[in-house]
Amino acid sequence: MLATFVQVEPRLREDPASLERLFMPELPAAFDPERMREAILARGPKLLAGAMDLHPQLRAQIEASVGRTQAALRSGEGGQALLALMQQRLGGRSAGKPQGAGDVLSLDKAWHGVHYVLCGAVEPGESLVSRAVLGGTEVGEDFSGYGPARCFSGAEVTELAAASPALRSSGKPPCASTRSG
Repeated sequence: MLATFVQVEPRLREDPASLERLFMPELPAAFDPERMREAILARGPKLLAGAMDLHPQLRAQIEASVGRTQAALRSGEGGQALLALMQQRLGGRSAGKPQGAGDVLSLDKAWHGVHYVLCGAVEPGESLVSRAVLGGTEVGEDFSGYGPARCFSGAEVTELAAASPALRSSGKPPCASTRSG
């Protein structure tokens, strides 16, 4: 799991599709759509069925999204349905960061260490500072498998900054969106 924080204008909190673009603004330069298509059709269903073994709580959601059972996917069926779903999810997005997106801070996999340094606990607690890394209000749908984007209002960011000197902003507008994924 990775953590990325993005400063956003408040209006972006109302547009979940724009929030998704914040965390995946464009496809990599080396992306070869035909090669990816072939890989999805050939190996995608079996890989997805295997992932369902690792995350059984997502099984019903995945089966409903792809329109195939885990057994059908395991046998290699459903490549076209999986490809169509992926194209639908990626196809409607415009490239680049949305208007109103500001500075980005990526904690990568160090998010848990930062959380511990800020609040002195492994798990989030009741204190405001313990929610700085793992808190916020869910916005939109789960687009990465780690849950929806989480967002803090300007007032919440101001309150967090006042609660800990380590969180004081650089004087920029206090609205941030976080995503662990």
